[in-house]
Amino acid sequence: MHILLALGVTLLTATVPNQSQAALVPTPPVNITFVKASFEEAVSFIARFSGVTIELDQTVSGQVRREIVAESPILLRGATLEQALETLTSLKGLSYSIVGPQAVRIFKR
Repeated sequence: MHILLALGVTLLTATVPNQSQAALVPTPPVNITFVKASFEEAVSFIARFSGVTIELDQTVSGQVRREIVAESPILLRGATLEQALETLTSLKGLSYSIVGPQAVRIFKR
C-alpha cells in the first residue's frame, strides 16, 4: 500500500508543473532497475527506450552527469516516462520541462 501511495504522489508532482506545457507522446510504461549507473547513462537509456529526445541543459554540470544516480539500486516498475524523469531528476536536485511532444530538457533548479 505504501508503494501505491508513493507512486500516486510521484505522478501528481510529475504532472502538475507540466500542465501548461506541451504534452509528451504516450510511451509504454517502463520496468527498469538502475544499478550504479551514472545520471547521464540513466537518462540516455530512458531516451532510447522511449524514443524521446532528452537534452541536458548547460546548467547540468559535468560532475552531475557522471555521478552515480544512487548508491542503492533504483527500481522503476510500471513507471511512466514522466515518473522516471521525476525520480532521476529529483535525486540530483534537477528539474525538467517538456519542450515538445518528443522532447524534454533537464536543468538545474
